[in-house]
Amino acid sequence: MLTTAVFLILAAGKVTPMQAYFAYREDVQSPCKNAAHISDGKLVGYTLGFYPSPTAYAIIGDGCVPGILFSVDDACLEQLTKEATRAGYERIQQRIEHGQQAPHGKPKGHTLAWLFILQERATPKKPDAALLTRMRDAWKTQKLNTAAIDFALKRDAL
Repeated sequence: MLTTAVFLILAAGKVTPMQAYFAYREDVQSPCKNAAHISDGKLVGYTLGFYPSPTAYAIIGDGCVPGILFSVDDACLEQLTKEATRAGYERIQQRIEHGQQAPHGKPKGHTLAWLFILQERATPKKPDAALLTRMRDAWKTQKLNTAAIDFALKRDAL
């Protein structure tokens, strides 16, 4: 089942359209003050890499990148896009498979969500130790499996 990426939130007496956003780097906490947690999820057919910033990239195979699905408003998505673009990321939309934390009553299946990947990848590079610590801690807080981080570091001998 493919769930649409538009949600409606009633705020201050008016209906506000919301879009799905998939956070998978060190930003797996709520990206904006009015963002709502949907569920954990995974980006299938991608793997995690460090260049030295973390990014997901497409592969042939059954790899996946875990993360958190949020619903965000247009203003939040635009702010995230500006910040990501300055850091060399581009915004793409991909199908995200719902994980085990889907709230009761929410359908299992997929959601079309926005995420950010590096525009250009070069040779993998060891990430900054502080960034890696923040990323591991954030993933553990959200109960995400850190094996994808370990796999990327081991695969690329970082």
